[in-house]
Amino acid sequence: DGTDLVCPAGPVSMTAPSHPFGAVFRVRASGSLRWTGLLPALQHASSWVVLVLALSIAALAAWLIGDLQSYADHQRQTQLVLGDIERLAGELRFFELEVRSGWRLDIENMNLTPVLHSLERKLFELERRDDNGDVSFRVREAVQQYTSNFDHYLRLVSGQEHAADEIESWVRERTRPSYQLLVEAVAQASLYFSVQTSRALHWVNVGSKATIAIEALLIGVLALLVHRIRRQEEQHLTAERARSQARFRSLVQNSSDAIEVVDRFGTVVYASDSVQRIVGRPPETSLGRSLFNSVHPEDLEMARERYAEALANPDQVAQAELRIQRADGCWIWIEITAANLLDDPNVEGMVLNFRDISDRKRLEKELRQMALHDPLTGLANRRLFLDLLARALKEGRRHGEPVAVCYLDVDGFKTVNDSLGHQTGDQ
Repeated sequence: DGTDLVCPAGPVSMTAPSHPFGAVFRVRASGSLRWTGLLPALQHASSWVVLVLALSIAALAAWLIGDLQSYADHQRQTQLVLGDIERLAGELRFFELEVRSGWRLDIENMNLTPVLHSLERKLFELERRDDNGDVSFRVREAVQQYTSNFDHYLRLVSGQEHAADEIESWVRERTRPSYQLLVEAVAQASLYFSVQTSRALHWVNVGSKATIAIEALLIGVLALLVHRIRRQEEQHLTAERARSQARFRSLVQNSSDAIEVVDRFGTVVYASDSVQRIVGRPPETSLGRSLFNSVHPEDLEMARERYAEALANPDQVAQAELRIQRADGCWIWIEITAANLLDDPNVEGMVLNFRDISDRKRLEKELRQMALHDPLTGLANRRLFLDLLARALKEGRRHGEPVAVCYLDVDGFKTVNDSLGHQTGDQ
């Protein structure tokens, strides 16, 4: 309300939690009140506004330029259609000249249907592409007039009662002028679509340059804001890093998975407290030991290959399932994941996460046994038999060796099942 606050010493800060920006008021020793938290908040908000504005302008410009480019391509295709119409009309004109010069006398055997059909399809495509409609209408009208005069000319030539003067008069007064009108109509239409294409490409060029200029200006403003924000945030990195390390230690110590960090040669340099729950020995006893000391001999080669893959591919996470020996001497199955963080200055090692999956392995083994074996006798069932038979046949064909199948049956066993029941037969 304008009242001065008296401070005996020094600047004092107090927060205003009700304000959406979490602004900080600073009371100076002179008694004046200064709002210091609004500027960083406005800088953050401004950077987002500039970024959203830049992206919006880029998206809008890309859409407009793409639309104009599509429109220009559309007009180019229309010009190609006009060229096809002019070419087909020229073929009719060539037929006319052949008849007049006497090169083609078999008028009755002339097959102009494909040319006329192609001409009609091109006219229909031109009408579909012409948004205005007037240009395609004038071209169609000129084409129809010329084809009508050309058809009448062929009828005059094929008829015996018509004199040469009458035929020449029709050509001079009707056929030739209508063809010239057709050529002029196609030329005017092509010029119209060429102008439309040029305009569209002009605006594409103008829009691209304007977009680049605006984007450059916005990027400069955004870079300045980001630089200011980054300089302010760097002051909080040290405290945030300390809190993150403390939080990480708490998570690792209470995690259900065991975590170990090994160096490039596989020597353990860190072990979490949960290692004792899985391997049965204190985590400090693992330090300095080789990662491969407790791996089962049958899995040792595979473990070394996976570790080599993790070393060679830092951007990938290697996974494996293998057996290790507990402190009491028994073997357990573990699922292990290796992440290569040797280049990370905060870790400088290979991070291994592993957990005990012995129960899952036992269950999988039981499920495989149930799926491929008869529950009564323990022998292979039909599915396993067919799989083994297919493998034997494949090996036999590969090595050129025959494969034999021995079939054993118990005579009269059906009578036992039918008379005494399947339970007695099973026994």
